[in-house]
Amino acid sequence: MLNSFRLDRLITLYGLVPFLSHQWARKPFLPILMYHSISDDPENGVHGYYRLNTSIARFREQMFWLKEHGYATVNLAEGLKYLKINNTNQIGSDQNRKVVLTFDDGYADFLTNAWPILAELDMSATVYLPTSFIGKQSKIFKGRKCLTWRQVLELYDQGIFLGTHTANHVQLHDLSWPDIEKELLDSRRCLENQLGHPVHEFAYPYAYPSADHSFCKRLNTSLQSCGYQYGVNTMIGTVTYGDDNMRLKRLPVNDADDMTFFKAKLEGMYNWLETGQKTVKAVKNLIHF
Repeated sequence: MLNSFRLDRLITLYGLVPFLSHQWARKPFLPILMYHSISDDPENGVHGYYRLNTSIARFREQMFWLKEHGYATVNLAEGLKYLKINNTNQIGSDQNRKVVLTFDDGYADFLTNAWPILAELDMSATVYLPTSFIGKQSKIFKGRKCLTWRQVLELYDQGIFLGTHTANHVQLHDLSWPDIEKELLDSRRCLENQLGHPVHEFAYPYAYPSADHSFCKRLNTSLQSCGYQYGVNTMIGTVTYGDDNMRLKRLPVNDADDMTFFKAKLEGMYNWLETGQKTVKAVKNLIHF
């Protein structure tokens, strides 16, 4: 019971939704959903907030809901272009909303479990690959099989967008800057060599150290010098016009997100958690310092 209780869900649905739901006229915003594994592993003993799995049935339910409610799945470039074009408008309950679906870690279950649902609904997605765990044969990352290069190319040929997730899925904040830039460059060059096309997207692995402003500023510079145009991280929230393209926030999704909670996240009702997230990280940063 303890693992299923979600204080964030309670505050979102019973504290904010009743207060904010009437404020339907807002500037356009872009939800970027963050998935990991699409599988039926129940992750026993893991609190709902920290789960990385979404069951196949739950994922199907979420994707059908998006389709039925007029959400168009786009990549980051298309989504940000939409925000730029519409930044002077207001939206409410319109049926022309955009959403970006992202999948971290390059798990093989994206191909077997997520892609058939997306293909059925004519939906797109972006997969971020830790390139050292992608090989000719399936490798294991965190106890799960990863995609092979043959499967990656198959997905790419069918319209799936791809980005890097570093080479070795390391905590960049713990590395020296030469090692950080090596992770950024090696992963990009590896993926580009496989695809034969430029790669411009990057997903930060692990918790994004937003409280360390000097690190984040230098990381932006390093990403740009390594040829990246967009970067997503684990900061919670939706994206609005003018946000930093290298620090794009996302909305984490897992099997504990019932449809009421899922809908609230998409409508921006979960963005309040960003403030709490920043506060906790700032305190931890001070203690570490």
